Amino acid sequence: MAASAGQLSSRPLGSKGEVRITPLELSKLTPGQVLLPGSIPRYNRGMLAFALQLTNLNVDIFILDHLLSFPFHLFPAPGGNLFFRMVVNNFLSASVLATTRVAGDQDPDFFTIPKFKNWLLQVVRPEYATEFRRHLRQLRFATTVRDLLRKAMRIRHRHIAHIFEEESPEPKQADILTFGELKTIRDSLNLLFAGLAFGTEHLFLPVQYLPNVQHSQGVDARPDIEQLLDLIADHSHLVRLPETHPEQWVYRQATLSERDLRLLNAYRAKFGLHAV
Repeated sequence: MAASAGQLSSRPLGSKGEVRITPLELSKLTPGQVLLPGSIPRYNRGMLAFALQLTNLNVDIFILDHLLSFPFHLFPAPGGNLFFRMVVNNFLSASVLATTRVAGDQDPDFFTIPKFKNWLLQVVRPEYATEFRRHLRQLRFATTVRDLLRKAMRIRHRHIAHIFEEESPEPKQADILTFGELKTIRDSLNLLFAGLAFGTEHLFLPVQYLPNVQHSQGVDARPDIEQLLDLIADHSHLVRLPETHPEQWVYRQATLSERDLRLLNAYRAKFGLHAV
C-alpha cells in the first residue's frame, strides 16, 4: 500500500535521511511538509504573484489564439479589420512583456520564477532535496525556452520598451518570435509553476474560458471572444450569399480555396445553414 503524505514526511529513509518518493507523491505534499519553517510566507507571496502574472498571460494568449485563427479574409469586421489588428499587436506586446517579466529579467532587484525556483532549492527540507532537484530537471525549463526567452528579451528591449534612433522599427528576422514560440514559453512557464505548487492545482484561465466546465441548460457556453467573432461571421455578406444572391455565389464560390470553403461551411453549420 502506498504511504500517505503524512507518512512520507515522517519516515526518512537512507543514510542522508532522504525520503524515497516519486514526483507525483511530492506534488501531493503541502508547502509546510516540503519547505523549511519560516519560508512559507515568502513562498505564498511568490506563488500568488506568479499565478496572477501567468493567468494574465494565459488569457492574452487564449484571446490571441481565437483572433489569429479567425478567417477575417472571409468575414471582415465592420469598417475593416484595423481594430482587431491593433488588438492583436497590443496583446502580442503584452504577452512578450509578461513572459520576460516573469522569467527573463536578470536584474537582482527583479523577482522572476527562475530565481524563485533557485531559492526554493535552498529552503526545501533535506529529506526531499534530491527528489525535488530531480523533479525540476525533468521539467527541462531552462533547456526548453532559454533561446526563446533571449529572443523575447531582445524584442522587448529594442521594439517594445525602448526606441533606438538607429534601429529599424521592424525586428530582424532572427529576432521574430512566432506565436507558436510564444505559446511554447507559456506552456513551459505553466509547467514550471505547477512543479513548484505543492498540494494545490492552479487553473490559469477563468471559468468561462475552460473547455470542460458544465454550464446550466440554455446558457451560451462559448467564450466571449468566440461569441464576438461568431457575431462578425453571422453578419457577414458571404455567410448567407448562397441564399440571398445565388447568382453572385456562383462566381464567389469559384474564388474560394478548398480550405476557405471548409471554413465557410463550418460557420454555416454553426448558424444552422446547410453546406455548400
